[in-house]
Amino acid sequence: MRKKKYFIDIENITVSSGTKNSTSNKKVWVGGSGVSLIMGVLLAIFFFHFFSSPNEKKLQREINEYQIKYQILNTRVNTLIGGINTLEEKDDNTYRVIYELQPVSVDMRKAGIGGAVHYKEFFQSDNTKIAGISMRNIDLAMRKMQIQTESFTELEEAARDKEKMLASIPTIMPVIRDQIRITSTFGWRKNPFNKRITSFHSGIDFAGKVGTPIYATGDGVVTKGTGRMQGYGITVIINHGYGYQTQYAHLSKALVKPGDKIKRGQEIGRMGRTGATTGSHLHYEVTKNGQKVNPMNVINTSLSKEEYNQILKQAKKSE
Repeated sequence: MRKKKYFIDIENITVSSGTKNSTSNKKVWVGGSGVSLIMGVLLAIFFFHFFSSPNEKKLQREINEYQIKYQILNTRVNTLIGGINTLEEKDDNTYRVIYELQPVSVDMRKAGIGGAVHYKEFFQSDNTKIAGISMRNIDLAMRKMQIQTESFTELEEAARDKEKMLASIPTIMPVIRDQIRITSTFGWRKNPFNKRITSFHSGIDFAGKVGTPIYATGDGVVTKGTGRMQGYGITVIINHGYGYQTQYAHLSKALVKPGDKIKRGQEIGRMGRTGATTGSHLHYEVTKNGQKVNPMNVINTSLSKEEYNQILKQAKKSE
């Protein structure tokens, strides 16, 4: 007995016996293939969505490692920036105050530092955002270091100028204390040549023996060192800069000439009694910004004998 064949009608969802024509068979084959194709696509989408290939996993691991390294780099750069901030604070509130310099302005310290827009190519992806932050922080640190370096250069110049200024201000005695006595001070006094009238004495008189060494009271340049001045006799005048000038009068001899560069403590002449004087002495004057001032207000009276002698020795070595 011949077996019946049954056929499934996919379109009508019916079962029939007998034979089917070729067209129906093709419909069954095409319909089955379509379902298989759709299922295959769905499975592929599911697989690629939830499962990564070995190369993708490797790439993701590398990305994670680089992100960790950038995070470590950012931590170190932030530490560096913190140290620079401390330097900036000391610079503005201590160093620049000592040397009478204005603090570096906030605008100057922040100049040239860009925001996220400047590094926008790094911020277009989550994977490269950490690199953008690193670049921005590194540029910030470099800019802050540049500004601080320029500030330290300015401080260095100010320190050298300050040292030069301190050496130039006439702060030591023009004679050794043990070799003189003060016979007249700065201010009004009875005229030594006419006791009935008073006159203003614009300096200090140090009396001593003729030939007593006279020393420059600060670094400077000799503007007068030869010839005589009316009433003052042989006179040496030194321009110390910074508004200071000193005058040494009634000398028996000048040991310097105009244009000579003088160091503090250098011997510049010898005491005498030239000019209008009643005895051997040094008339010493200090001028500041064109005004005669009391030399004792400038002289460092706390300087010990040993310190004074050391200044004289140093000056002699530099001659």
